[in-house]
Amino acid sequence: MSLIAGLEKLKKGAILAIAGDLLAIAGIAFIFLSVGLGLNLDNMNVFFVLMGAILIPFLVAIVLGILAFILWFQATGRFREVSDDLRIGRTGMVLQLAGIGLILISILVMIPMLFAVPSPQFRPEVDFPAIGVMAAGMILFMGIGGLIAIIGAILFGIMLLRLSKVEGVDQGFNTAGILYLISVVASVVFAALGSILMFVTLILIYMAADRSLKNIHADRNSVNVQ
Repeated sequence: MSLIAGLEKLKKGAILAIAGDLLAIAGIAFIFLSVGLGLNLDNMNVFFVLMGAILIPFLVAIVLGILAFILWFQATGRFREVSDDLRIGRTGMVLQLAGIGLILISILVMIPMLFAVPSPQFRPEVDFPAIGVMAAGMILFMGIGGLIAIIGAILFGIMLLRLSKVEGVDQGFNTAGILYLISVVASVVFAALGSILMFVTLILIYMAADRSLKNIHADRNSVNVQ
């Protein structure tokens, strides 16, 4: 059943996303802890241990985030088979993927510009304006990519709201959808607040998906008994 498969993937994706957030929080906490302890960074052994303790959680968090995105992408594919009203979720995930891709491409193009070594033929009066125009263009593309990703996130949030109206699905998705949309808007204004709200939203999505699966399985079992 497409609904059950979608809910299971949504639930697994939420678990991975929550784990990734916790690891990222642990990495940030370790940074503040190392500063508070006044560790001697001149000691190379201490430096490498510290870098590993900070980078490894963030790298694992990124991997978990990617896996969560894949699972949610697959979940939206299942949901669109349930109802046309839920197709908006897959559209949202595609837009988020396109927006993130545009941002990453812009960053990759800008990196060589930042570390480029001027050649003997470098002419400041000509090359500096050209570099400025290219940098402005890349920043513009990053902004466009961010806007596309935000629109995609909003569409995904709307899908969560609509998901709560499907028969057998827990009404908790309505609350999760509202908080998801609020967290998206909050992230634009104040990233830290948006991140906190999104973490709470992930927990709500997990709980709503878990309750929905239990309700659907319970209804099926009662029908089979009858």
